[in-house]
Amino acid sequence: MSSGAAGRSNPGAEDGDASQACDAELVSHFGHALRTPLNSILGFAQILALDRSESLSPAQKERVDLIQAAGWQMLRLIDDMDELSRIDTGRVQIALTAVALEPLIRDSLAQVGSQAATSRIGLRPEGGLEATAQAEPARLKQALVNLLASALRCGRPDGVLQIGVRRAGDRVTIWIGDLGHRMTIEQLRRTFVPLGRPEPQHRPGQGIQIGLALAQKLVERMGGRLCIEGGAASGCELQVVLRTA
Repeated sequence: MSSGAAGRSNPGAEDGDASQACDAELVSHFGHALRTPLNSILGFAQILALDRSESLSPAQKERVDLIQAAGWQMLRLIDDMDELSRIDTGRVQIALTAVALEPLIRDSLAQVGSQAATSRIGLRPEGGLEATAQAEPARLKQALVNLLASALRCGRPDGVLQIGVRRAGDRVTIWIGDLGHRMTIEQLRRTFVPLGRPEPQHRPGQGIQIGLALAQKLVERMGGRLCIEGGAASGCELQVVLRTA
């Protein structure tokens, strides 16, 4: 390539960067516009739930609990969308270090404990979780919590969600399974579609796309990969593959 060609800028790339920055700003403003009324809804729902002067009936309490659960879920989706835009525009910095997986996995399980109880799905660590990986602790936990929350939405009521660790050479794999039979491996793989493409309607696990996309981007930024394995007999398994430390 000639020096003149090398010195010229790429208008297409510049336009793409500008468009991406504009999209990120739009997502940020959109998130802020949604958070304000959503926080008000959650606040009033909490007041209703805690008001001892006029106690709610069991049926009313159940409805208020549903309002709060839906509100917190929407707030998490907004946060995930904002985080995705920050990753895409290079505003998320990753500093890799040696991370002990067992305490991080147990903390992640504790964070989704209430969702598991509501879904009537058990959480069970399998085998030894002792291993270290190259990762950023906060980002790896964020990815695992998103994966566990998505897996719980795919799971069967009264089922059990397992999580474990496998070591092979210079790689360590955190696996999450059995995801049950509400989603086939083909359905789960189709969940990883570009966010600009609509998700199929009326299918099991609907609404997990953003959480899975965010987890995938975080894992890839840490030099790892997110895989989906499984079959008709064993159900699906999510795998986070990282370098050992």
